[in-house]
Amino acid sequence: MKRKVLLIFVVLILLSLPIFADDWYYGKNINGFTYTGLKNVTEHTVNSLLKPFVGKEFTDDLVMEIDNLLYQQDWMDYYLMNAEEDEDGELILNIEIEELPAIGSIIFNGNEAVKDRALLPEQNIQVGSFYSPGVLRANKLLLEEYYKSKGYKDATVEVSSETDEETKKVNITYNITEGYQYKVSSISFSGVNNFSAKELTKQMDSKERSFFRSGNYIEKQLTSDLDKIISFYRTNGYIDAAITDVDIQDAGIADEKYKLVSIVISIEEGELWKLGTITFSGNKVFSDEEINSHIYLKSGIVNNSQQITTQLQEIASLYYNNGYIKTDIVPTESRDEETHTVNYHLSITESKQSIVEEIVITGLTKTKPYVFEREMELKVGDVFSQAKLQKSGQNILNTSIVTDIQTGLYQGKDEDGVILELAIEEGNQMELSFGATFGGTVDGFPVSGFLQWSDKNLMGTGRDFTVSTNLSPDTQSVYLALSDDWVGDKRWSNGISLSLERSSKKNTLQRGSGSAYFDGRDKDNITYPKGYNSALDWYMSKQTTPQSTNLMSYDFYSITGAYSTGYKFMFDAGSLTVSGGLSIGLSHALYDSSYDPYEYIIKKYNEKWQFSNKLSGTVTWDGRDLVNNTTKGYMLSMSYTYAGGILGGLSNYNKLSLNAAGYMSLFKFTNEEGKEKHLVLSLTSQVSFMLPQYWNNSDMHGWDFYDANNGATKYEMLYIDGMNIGRGHSLKLWNSFLWHNQLEINYPLVENVLSAEIYASGTAVIEDLNRLSWNNLNWYFSAGAGIKLKIPGFPLGLYLCKTSKIENGAFSWDGGPIFGTSKSGSGLKLVLAITTSIY
Repeated sequence: MKRKVLLIFVVLILLSLPIFADDWYYGKNINGFTYTGLKNVTEHTVNSLLKPFVGKEFTDDLVMEIDNLLYQQDWMDYYLMNAEEDEDGELILNIEIEELPAIGSIIFNGNEAVKDRALLPEQNIQVGSFYSPGVLRANKLLLEEYYKSKGYKDATVEVSSETDEETKKVNITYNITEGYQYKVSSISFSGVNNFSAKELTKQMDSKERSFFRSGNYIEKQLTSDLDKIISFYRTNGYIDAAITDVDIQDAGIADEKYKLVSIVISIEEGELWKLGTITFSGNKVFSDEEINSHIYLKSGIVNNSQQITTQLQEIASLYYNNGYIKTDIVPTESRDEETHTVNYHLSITESKQSIVEEIVITGLTKTKPYVFEREMELKVGDVFSQAKLQKSGQNILNTSIVTDIQTGLYQGKDEDGVILELAIEEGNQMELSFGATFGGTVDGFPVSGFLQWSDKNLMGTGRDFTVSTNLSPDTQSVYLALSDDWVGDKRWSNGISLSLERSSKKNTLQRGSGSAYFDGRDKDNITYPKGYNSALDWYMSKQTTPQSTNLMSYDFYSITGAYSTGYKFMFDAGSLTVSGGLSIGLSHALYDSSYDPYEYIIKKYNEKWQFSNKLSGTVTWDGRDLVNNTTKGYMLSMSYTYAGGILGGLSNYNKLSLNAAGYMSLFKFTNEEGKEKHLVLSLTSQVSFMLPQYWNNSDMHGWDFYDANNGATKYEMLYIDGMNIGRGHSLKLWNSFLWHNQLEINYPLVENVLSAEIYASGTAVIEDLNRLSWNNLNWYFSAGAGIKLKIPGFPLGLYLCKTSKIENGAFSWDGGPIFGTSKSGSGLKLVLAITTSIY
């Protein structure tokens, strides 16, 4: 009421009544504000609110803007405004503020079993916030409800407040009478003949007190349990089951804090009923055969009320997905006492198809509407379809710039028209980050500093732009990329990128005197590094790295520009994407002329700047529900890279990769915000081949087909990195074939931030593709559990794992230092892993 009076008062002021006695201030620019009456609100706080008004012309509308802004503040009770002139004749507005009291203290009295720190978050005020009298009664009820949820069914809370007008501080006191905490000593049933007590108590959240369970007696929980018991009966054919009595009996006092109760639930089970027939009438749009094809429940099964509801929803969805959203389906049931069956008849009153009259998108803070409109499977003028609406929502979520979508359907202007509303909640799209990150090449320094600016929604257009730099003791890089998934209304993606990198390679092998250069395979075991006198010495030492005096260092520079493009075809079952790209790179290795590298590829890069050109193509079928946080579906892809050959350049190879992944939700949990979290089982399998390339090898036979290792670096060949591929194993380089399989169970602990994971993997490799056979494969196994981050710059996982392997046909366990010893082959390994694939 006080604000209404003041608003009227402000209007009178604007009509040139009381305080502003003349119109001298109209048309003048506001030079500043002064304040009186502030006690718990700082002048800086008010100034930050009103600063945008400084320099603006004084008008009636401006005063109303100030009024609305001030009354939106949780500390405002009321205010008065006066116009004044300063020494220079400038307009100054003085605001006399009456604040609401601030919470000075919150005191709990009488709480012995529950500590203050547990009660504070259960009520809606905190010290320093501003006080509104209406909140006290609500807080009293909240605290009493909290006590009841802990078994204190007799607990009472009284609340009082005391205000110090001098300081404008109010002290809140809660006087609590806790009473006994009630515990369930036993739960029993009467009238039960068809189920065991164990089966029934399994349906209940209320449990008997034990060493592992608190057994708190919670009245609200018991009420819910009774509904669950009846639901259990009705899903098992006892459709007349009813709770006839619930007797809560005093079972004595355990001690001065606890009272025990026993719960006796009386049930009238009724008789078992089975399903008879499901018939229908009134259908004209769909034939009897079409509707019958959607009836999957068979006569004679136990009458399950939950299954019946799902069956009716299936038939309703047939109409709803085809736009007949106003169709009315009314079920009636009849019973056959002789056969103890229940028959259902569906009376169908069909409607016209509903047409999408308008699509309204709300909640946009940055994104231009067309970014989401183009993702819609439904357009204005289309017949409404629930399936297409759901697919549209998935498309929008897959842009990765949205965290949540709520849909609403409303009556349009026409009788058969509907208005579709999408309430969008945009996520964090632009990010400036810096700090330390983990990653790099497999043999590089694992920690680097990074600075990255990325925008997944550049200027609200849905384009993705990234600029980043990474700095570590051995690697420095700069990367720029711009991509767009659309051209007009076509799902034609295009992207360009430029990267520059310098890496310093230390402790690298030099070529031994009289040895040939190592080309990546050394089939005949004839090469050896400096520090060894022969290849025999080198291989007998199990390729132990020589002393540092025999090693070398070099710097590697690379510049790479790339263009990629692709087209996505959308289908009801998923999407088919065909994409390709061209990458042109220049690389050069620099080292002291006194060095002679062991690896032939390093020598070639030292001679001059060398091109590394690649063409790539990928075909992907994506049947997942969501790209991020996938809960179900599958994905198949095939990618091919053509490096060098007729394109020229020092890197010459063909790489073929086949990938498959499947996902299934094992368990679904809905949190307090109504958002679903899934325990997801996934199985992935990827197999890669490094194939020969036809190119001009001037050091051998000119134009001919050569094995991939003759024209690829060890980073371009296939390898086990020990972090994501073959987790916990040492590096396995220079492979021409790699087959990686992983089974994983994942659960998000904090959405898009942290998840828990259990996994098992098996990875097979072989160096020479010509020797590829089942018996020649070396297998590396890993299993364990851990957590992984999904924060940009920190794609990390921390896992406790056990590893084993089959090398040259012999199986062995690997030891670890945790819960065992490495020498004995027992124990586990703690692995800090990069959770994105590096190869």
